[in-house]
Amino acid sequence: MKTTNAHANTRILRSFITVIVLCTMLFSLSGCSKKDPREDLDAAYQKTFVDDNPMASVLGLTELTTKLNENAAHSAGYSFTIQEISGKGLEQYAGFLSGLGFSVDRASDLLNRKSIATLDITYAGTTCLTLGGQIQGSELFFTVPQLLDHNVTVDLATMQEDLTSDSMVAQLLKAYEISLPENLFAELSQVLATTSENTEDLLAAWEALDAALLVEKLGKKEISLPENVTAKHVYKVTIPKQAYVDFMNAYFDYSEQSSALLKNTFAPEEEGGSDSDFANAKEEFRKLADSMGDIVVNVAVTKNGYINYMTSTITAEEDTATFTATFTGTNAPLEACKLVADATLDGKAYHFDLVQEFNPMDKEIDITAKASEDNTRLFFFDCVGTFENIQKGEKFALDLDYVELEYGTDFSLSLAGDCYVDTTACNITAPVPSERNLLRMSEADYTALLQEIESNLEENLLLSTVFKMLDFGISIK
Repeated sequence: MKTTNAHANTRILRSFITVIVLCTMLFSLSGCSKKDPREDLDAAYQKTFVDDNPMASVLGLTELTTKLNENAAHSAGYSFTIQEISGKGLEQYAGFLSGLGFSVDRASDLLNRKSIATLDITYAGTTCLTLGGQIQGSELFFTVPQLLDHNVTVDLATMQEDLTSDSMVAQLLKAYEISLPENLFAELSQVLATTSENTEDLLAAWEALDAALLVEKLGKKEISLPENVTAKHVYKVTIPKQAYVDFMNAYFDYSEQSSALLKNTFAPEEEGGSDSDFANAKEEFRKLADSMGDIVVNVAVTKNGYINYMTSTITAEEDTATFTATFTGTNAPLEACKLVADATLDGKAYHFDLVQEFNPMDKEIDITAKASEDNTRLFFFDCVGTFENIQKGEKFALDLDYVELEYGTDFSLSLAGDCYVDTTACNITAPVPSERNLLRMSEADYTALLQEIESNLEENLLLSTVFKMLDFGISIK
């Protein structure tokens, strides 16, 4: 049994190393000390991934991301509708599920401690059920207009006081010996602040990893390039073993601290936990790192100063993994990207590739990804969409013509939908006041609430049919 767990942990840790390599290949070449030849590679990175990034240029992603990171008021959302679905056990539901959809819309003004979100479930274009939530200061408001006549609320600032009353929820918590922080709102604020500090520590570890990278220029004959790749310069980027070991240890510390923080806040008396899991993961990583050396990434740069190829091979014990990234767009390299990974793990051959194409003229994007194990398909993904309603650096929408997903040979799904983000609009209207605080309501109040739901269901044929099928225990005539 221990051997099985070790294999599982080792696979997880190999994936961590994969993340390091991919992130390094794509991101960590930016922002570093000015020394040759790294200065030249920095310039190539800046030109390829920032200055002449076609999608970022069209949408103004740098400006938009900056606004969102600074908690600018904004709205965002997405919606999807099932076109076709098939798979084992779904035969009798496939026809019914086609046409089922959902949408999520939210608006956020964090600087003023206001936020609102709604989830709509639709069928054949008609909204069947709406779940709404809103935050105003420390107070939460919930609504389901098809089932409830008025809002129901929870006040995080007075939660402890509310739970010492004779409410039905207080009695249930007492019966099951469940305790909550005295001021959950304050506790949540502290969790967010501490998490931010932990994140800063992780970012510092990433910056240390970036600073440790070694860059040297190679002769073009020293490495073999694909036929479709022409390079003027080739660089060798070395990630020292101790540097990525230190980063992974920092990552484990961050994950362990985040897990412990949530546990201590919401379940301080709960015994056990995941401390041993993190200890095991660290130990498995140490064993894995013992069999590895430095990680090397080779990077090719064109005569125009663009990065157009990256590759790296990792060997750990008897396993190997090779990663390549090719950028071959006509006007800008990132108009056509291809990422490929091939690995042999525990005697099995794995393959993954992702192709992304972006046309800045018609604003169309096409993404295809697939993976296999020993030549047997694991999954396939394909989507085509067009960016619309663009106000550079402020808002855009993406109309998804189709999204196709296949998992093995047992499941396939086809969707259509859209998504958007908009920093020019943030419509948050004040909620209708309500006396129905969920944590203060008595058993009689909950009985009245249930009767209200039952009455509304009787007037909604579609919802009442669904509730009967799902047997929620609600009496519906």
